[in-house]
Amino acid sequence: MAKYNFNKNDIVGDYNIIYIKNVPSINNSIHKRALFKCHCGKEWESFITNIISNVTKSCGCITKNRLITHGLTTHPLYIKHHSMMSRCFNSESKPYLRYGGRGIIVSDELKNLQNYITYIESLPNAYGKGLSIDRINNNGNYEKGNLRWVTKVTQAFNRERSNTYVGVSKTNLNYIAYVTFNNKTFYLGKHLTPEQAVKARNKFIIENNLPHKIQQIKYEK
Repeated sequence: MAKYNFNKNDIVGDYNIIYIKNVPSINNSIHKRALFKCHCGKEWESFITNIISNVTKSCGCITKNRLITHGLTTHPLYIKHHSMMSRCFNSESKPYLRYGGRGIIVSDELKNLQNYITYIESLPNAYGKGLSIDRINNNGNYEKGNLRWVTKVTQAFNRERSNTYVGVSKTNLNYIAYVTFNNKTFYLGKHLTPEQAVKARNKFIIENNLPHKIQQIKYEK
């Protein structure tokens, strides 16, 4: 039986679903269950394997919105649009701190799913192998002229370049805070946003009376 070692607020699967905690199995089943938070902000329980394998893509909100989107829920860009809207406008969504929480929005035109699909598919290299959608200016909005299809390497570099905090590094899912002092590095845990990471770093510096500079936090909810 597979063992899953997730930390609270880890993103599981490909649909921005947040892990919260394990919950008891049903009727002593060998299939492990957990409490998750959907990209729409709702918390619900699901089998862990279903989230990892992307069999379960949401708490059910995608199905509920099927009529509204006139059958477009099966389109490959539907979940991208849904997640984009959630992280920019749903304050209960965990990614909101990195997007809507610091002023990033979706243009009125691209709020419409059909307009979004038409524009994204018109961009160069659309659906190219290994490519995903990225904002050219990582501090800019989701709007025409600021979106492109790029590799994950380019996307990661773009995000890393926008992080100007000292002692904060980006992993696939989190930001790691660290302090180096007297040739020894202290790792201060994983954090969902660079702001949370630098806040933990500032606290460590103050509590241990270190000579490092306290950094100003640029964006915080």
